[in-house]
Amino acid sequence: MKTRILLFTLSILVSCEVRFNDLFITRFKTNKIVINLYNSKDTKERSRELTSFIPEKVYEVTSDAQFTSFDTLLKNCLKTGYCCCPEATYSISFYDKNKELDIFYVDTIEFKNKVRIYEGSFQYSYLIEKEKWRNFLKEIELKK
Repeated sequence: MKTRILLFTLSILVSCEVRFNDLFITRFKTNKIVINLYNSKDTKERSRELTSFIPEKVYEVTSDAQFTSFDTLLKNCLKTGYCCCPEATYSISFYDKNKELDIFYVDTIEFKNKVRIYEGSFQYSYLIEKEKWRNFLKEIELKK
C-alpha cells in the first residue's frame, strides 16, 4: 500500500513539473515565435478573446540570435502558480513550421516593474522584469 501511495505522489509531482515547464518545452519544439501587441483599451474587457483583435504591432522571432535573446529573457524568470484575472496586452504564439503549437499571453499592466507571461487557463505564469521585456522587444526589431 505504501508503494502505491508513493508512486501516486511521485506521478502527481512529475506531472505538475512537466505542466509547469510547458513554456520551456514548447519553446524548444518551435522554429518561429510570433508576439502580437494589442491595444489594452480593447482587450481589457475581453482578454480571453485577445487573438480576435487586430494587433497593433507584430514581432517575429526566427533567427538564432533572436531565439538566444528569448532564451536569455526566460533564463532567470520567477515561476508562479495560479494567477487570477491578468490583463493580456501581448500574445506569444509558438510555431513548428506553420503549425501553432501553443499560445501564451503577457500582462504588462498588473505590476509596475514586471510583466507576467501566463498560459491560457491561468494555472501558472512567469514573472520577468519589465525593462528586460522592453529590451527584448527592441532587440528583436534590431535583429530582423
